[in-house]
Amino acid sequence: MIKLIFCLAILLTPGVVLAKVTVAEVNRSLDLINEQSLAARVGEGKGRVLIRQIIIDGFLLKENQKLAPMIKRYRNKKLTPDEVKEIVAAVKKLYVEAGYEKLVDLSYKIDKKGRMTIRAALRE
Repeated sequence: MIKLIFCLAILLTPGVVLAKVTVAEVNRSLDLINEQSLAARVGEGKGRVLIRQIIIDGFLLKENQKLAPMIKRYRNKKLTPDEVKEIVAAVKKLYVEAGYEKLVDLSYKIDKKGRMTIRAALRE
């Protein structure tokens, strides 16, 4: 949904010159939006974000099952921004160990219902 809004905002902005943008660049932009959103929630005095569910989506590895025990300990807990980054780093480590470091980009989002979705996308 955010990607669609992001793309529509670019297309509908007057005077914008369209350029080729890679998936990695879009994902990095979305990561910055997520970090700013998370920082805004922390800035509101909450300090932590409730994560009810963690979903790994996109290009999946068989080794993703190794993440289940790690992910389980974070579910239904209020996490700091650093703990959220730990989860993403653990997923990234799995892809690096499987040899996909230069082939996959990771992005994440946390919705208002506490679902954290980590998306693994193959680079173009």
